[in-house]
Formats: sequence, C-alpha cells, structure tokens
Amino acid sequence: MSKKSSTDRLIKLYQDTIDRLLLNFEKKLREGKALDYEVYLIKSLLKAFKEAKEIRGEIRHSLQEEYIKRKIEEWERAKPLLSPKQKLIDFKKFNKIDAEEIETIYSMFNNKIGRAEKGLGRQIRGWFEKEQKAITNATNRATRDQLTSRFMGKSKDEAISDLVGNLREHIYFKLIDKNGNPLKMKIDSYAKLSINSMFQQARNTATINSMKELETDLVIFSKHYWTCEICAKYAEGRVYSLNKKNKDYPYLYDTVPGFIQGYNSIHPNCKHRLSGYFETGKSKEEIEKIKKHSNKHVDIRREKDKERYDIKQKLNIYEARKRNIEIDLNRFKSLKITDDNISLIETLKIRLKNVNDNITALKKKLKEL
Repeated sequence: MSKKSSTDRLIKLYQDTIDRLLLNFEKKLREGKALDYEVYLIKSLLKAFKEAKEIRGEIRHSLQEEYIKRKIEEWERAKPLLSPKQKLIDFKKFNKIDAEEIETIYSMFNNKIGRAEKGLGRQIRGWFEKEQKAITNATNRATRDQLTSRFMGKSKDEAISDLVGNLREHIYFKLIDKNGNPLKMKIDSYAKLSINSMFQQARNTATINSMKELETDLVIFSKHYWTCEICAKYAEGRVYSLNKKNKDYPYLYDTVPGFIQGYNSIHPNCKHRLSGYFETGKSKEEIEKIKKHSNKHVDIRREKDKERYDIKQKLNIYEARKRNIEIDLNRFKSLKITDDNISLIETLKIRLKNVNDNITALKKKLKEL
C-alpha cells in the first residue's frame, strides 16, 4: 500500500465518518424515531475510529518506506562528493536507530489522534447534556414534534436541519496554539494536518541521520518563495549545522522554531524539506553568500509573495466552506422536496454560488500575480 493511498484513505475515512453518522442521525430524526442520540453518535464514532486504526498500521509501514526512500535519495545526491569510505555506507539498510526514529514519529502522531478522539467524545457528550436539558424532560427523549416546539416558528424540516447543522458545528477538535489561545479544527482537517506533518518529519529525520552517518554536519532548507512569515525567516534556502562546534552556520536545534522543541519540522504541515548541503564544488563567493543568508533571520519575501500566501490561505477557507455547503445540499437529495425545505435549499444554493464566485476570483488573482 503506497503512502498516498493509505493516508488519503485515512483522511477520507474521518470525513466520511462525520458525514455518514450525521446523515443517519438526520434520517432517523425525520422519521420521528425515538432513540438515544448520544449513544448512537458515540457508537458510530467508535466504529469509525476502529477502522481508522487498521489503516494506521498501513501508515506505519508507509512511513518506513518513505524514510528509507529519503535516505537513498540523499545518498544518490551526495554520491559524487563522497569519499571512498563514505561510499561504503549501505543506505538501503534499515537499522535499529532508523526503526526507533520511525516509531517515535509514529507514536507522536498516534498519541495526538488518540487524545483528539477522546476529547471529541467528551465534546459530543457535553453538547448533548446541554441540548437535552432544553429539548427533553426526565422521561422523554427528543422527537420530531418536540424539535418543532424547540424551534418555534419554524417548519419541521427547518428545525431538523438547524439541529443537525448545529451538531456538525460542534464536531471539532479543541486545540491550543502556542500563545494558549483555543483553536477549533474539523476532524478531517486535523487528520490531514497530522499525517502530512508526520511524513515531513520522517523525511527531514532521514536527511539528518544520513548526514550524521556521512560524518558531515550541514543541511539546507528547500525554497518555496511564497510561504508563511516564520518559514520566510528561518527556511528558504538557509543552511544549518548539526554540530554546535561549527560557527560558520547557525546550529539547527538552537535556532529554528519546531526543531528547538524537538520536532524535525518548523511547524505542523510545513512544506520545507531538509537536504544535505556540501560546500565542495562551490566558489568562495557562493559559500559566503549562503553563509550570510543563513545567519540573517528576517522576512525577505516580496510583497507579491506575501499576497500570494494570503490568497492561498483564503482559498483554503472557502474550499472548506464549499464542502460543508455541498454536504448540506446532498442531504436533501434523498428527501421529497416540499414547501418546508425548498426555501432552505435555495438559500444554500445562493451561498454555494457566492462561495464559488469568491474561489474563482481568488484563483484568478493568484494566477495574475
């Protein structure tokens, strides 16, 4: 199983988990069936997460493959510059140190997802405790008729759609940023973020270990030109040393955010990749230029590059909104169109058109820059 297929499957599984359980939840609600909605949702989530854990086994194997692939790439790239002794190193061998690195990275990812799943369950239970106080009494669960009285002045279809939509908004992970501020992240976005970060850390770890095995101590970050402010200051073609004794270049683990904290990436979902760096074959002018650049940590982006990055971030937000509106519209495909829900469908269509217009305009602007 390739890395792409297994990770894509995991991300899609998290997406489908939420979509499927909410669709079934809404169906039973419209049928007027009395059921313990809290138990139903929790059981659905647990079943989906059990499936996800099976896919995670595939990801562990894919992670090993990605790590070894990166080590071999580094060796092939460095081969013309290696000494006879260095050329004897077998980079295809997966040794104990490599295995431990992979397990460490995978465990970090697995623990994060595990904590998030537990937190998600608590959030859902908390949400139901709050909602049930408003729509149920001690002996009776919420039914379709009770929902109508809960949302006075609305049709049953509108009341049910509002309740399901409200629940969807409460299915997210609660995260804390570096400043201690609360963040909300949808389950599929969190899974994608964690997976991409995990594989990037594996690649960078493979590069770092390869350079150590070659007994060289310099690594260089890739260039992407339009990027975030942090990466603009610390990555973008800068060279770092893996040895504190090297005073020509800054020490990676004392300088670069993320690496200072023990992660082999600058921030979650970071695209900047490390490669081995060799001064051999470069002119004195080239070497001095890269030294100067590496020791200067300022944002060197052009205004056009900053604008490109901001547009890309806005596009991500609108793409997420588009997906949520399409999910809401798809819910009505299996329902009979009535006067009760036709106005709601039209509203959703107008919102979708506005989002699509914004996406088109942003893409056009991005292309023009």
